[in-house]
Amino acid sequence: MMAWPEAPLSILVAEDDDTLAAALAEFLKEKGHQVDLAPNGGQALALLEKQVYPLVITDLVMPEADGLTVLRAARHRDPATLVVIMTGYASLDSAIGAIREGAYDYLCKPFKLQEIEIAVTNATRLINLRRENQTLLH
Repeated sequence: MMAWPEAPLSILVAEDDDTLAAALAEFLKEKGHQVDLAPNGGQALALLEKQVYPLVITDLVMPEADGLTVLRAARHRDPATLVVIMTGYASLDSAIGAIREGAYDYLCKPFKLQEIEIAVTNATRLINLRRENQTLLH
């Protein structure tokens, strides 16, 4: 059976701004995804120890652990995890740093929900393509 390119994902959202976190969670749940929220980097790391997430959306600047630490932990747990970094402090250096560390995408705040939708849709397609390839290879 072929997976739909839009098969829902389990997504970790690490964001210390409650309003943005709630908006993202609601938006992603409406799209059928299962969402876990971490209000800071420390909680994101704790959740990553318990579960593998195919997609992680993390703020770059948070208490306890920053977005790059979360990115490293997620990719250490599963190198196939895609990580989208969000930041209100966008700079070329931070963007390059995030990409070098293996970030899948980089969004500057404030962003439109349409931008996160595009990032998540593209990530979902890639993850589901990889899953299909794995199935076909076995």
